[in-house]
Amino acid sequence: MIVLRQEQVAALRQVQVRSFHERMAQYLRARFPAAARVPEGELRARVAMQTQRAEGYGLHSEKQVSQFVIAAWLRGPDFDTRHEEVQRVLLSSDRKPLQKAAWIENWARKYR
Repeated sequence: MIVLRQEQVAALRQVQVRSFHERMAQYLRARFPAAARVPEGELRARVAMQTQRAEGYGLHSEKQVSQFVIAAWLRGPDFDTRHEEVQRVLLSSDRKPLQKAAWIENWARKYR
């Protein structure tokens, strides 16, 4: 049996997170012309910031975080605190993370 030390698990997690940030930045660049004009490092930093915000609401899977990041791109980086309806859903203990992320995606699409 292979046993991983905590440091190894943390290092692997960092690689996963960096990979996600890069893939998400590539997606934004391919999908939204304005994202293509943002310097690469700045775009990845924005994705990282939104990832942290999403995780603060219990959104942890790549799909859930992606939905949050895209909503932030479409509606602004503080969309989660600027809109009461959004904040109510994200802070709800009655909704599971999957439900929160799906709601965010549908909400953001309405305002494209």
